[in-house]
Amino acid sequence: MTTPSAAVMRAAMVLEVTSGSRRDRKGAERDRGPKRRGYAAADIPLYLLIDRLEGKATIFFEPRGDDYAHIVSVALGEDLPIPAPLEGVLPTRDF
Repeated sequence: MTTPSAAVMRAAMVLEVTSGSRRDRKGAERDRGPKRRGYAAADIPLYLLIDRLEGKATIFFEPRGDDYAHIVSVALGEDLPIPAPLEGVLPTRDF
């Protein structure tokens, strides 16, 4: 039997999708700022933000302290490269 402490798993990525509503700009601002910094501080390797208000997909990677060292953004509809540890390509044309 595995004990909870022996079965600790880390998240490889967190995904947030902003509301498409202009009325929820504050929620989108939280996703772009405080949440991003919190995930980096928690050492989550990848943070994927689908920002429907801005019309783009952004991957933040390589957490360093309370932010990410690297950021790649594409317009929704383009392919977004996903770095290690997941490595791949995310098509965003249906977002």
